[in-house]
Amino acid sequence: MVEYAFFSNNGSRAVNEDSFSFAMNGEEQIFVVADGLGGHGGGDVASRIAVETICNTFIEKGFGPNFFYEAFNRAQNNIIAEQIQRNCISKMKTTAVVLVYSNNHFYMAHIGDSRIYYFKNGKIVKRTIDHSVPQMLALAGDICDADIRNHPDRNRVLRVLGAYGEEPQFEVDKPIKAHGVSNFLLCTDGYWELIDEANMEETLNGTTSLEEWIGQMNQIIWTNGADKNMDNCTCIATWHKKKGLFG
Repeated sequence: MVEYAFFSNNGSRAVNEDSFSFAMNGEEQIFVVADGLGGHGGGDVASRIAVETICNTFIEKGFGPNFFYEAFNRAQNNIIAEQIQRNCISKMKTTAVVLVYSNNHFYMAHIGDSRIYYFKNGKIVKRTIDHSVPQMLALAGDICDADIRNHPDRNRVLRVLGAYGEEPQFEVDKPIKAHGVSNFLLCTDGYWELIDEANMEETLNGTTSLEEWIGQMNQIIWTNGADKNMDNCTCIATWHKKKGLFG
């Protein structure tokens, strides 16, 4: 089983537009984080609908080959329906990152610029690739990857749930077999923008629990965000260790 801990905070904002949740279906587990766009009554509703829909789809049907397609499309349809009912089509959108643990494998999918980081035996192996303007510039070699955090267009997201008249352009990563010690960090941009990968890794290796890991990362985030208009910041941290390995 996968252990987990979570954190969510308004930052400097009056309303927290982030949403998160987790659920089980037998021995399968799912973790979802979403960052709403559109202001109070828009972004917060969109992120909540996305998280609830994805988790409910998992609870109802479990994980299978078409899970991500069905879950993201159901979330898209439910958000669009709410947009129409509230007459706010241009304001209710959200990112989403999803991690599923099933049959000793991890499965990741995302849309937007919220991220999932994967750590194996205390080292960062990979992260999801943002659907954003600065990420595209980094992939083209116009800026360094580290420059994404402070780029003036860092909030220009290219793919979201809730884009009226469009199919959700989510991305699915290759499955990861659980082996050794596996950690994942699901987080909104308000979280990862204020802590770099080196600090994520250092704090992970200097702690003995998920709560302690999040606590140490939060200290860095509060320090780096002290003089800024901090965005909502949300994360879910997970831990899985195969019996008999690494302690």
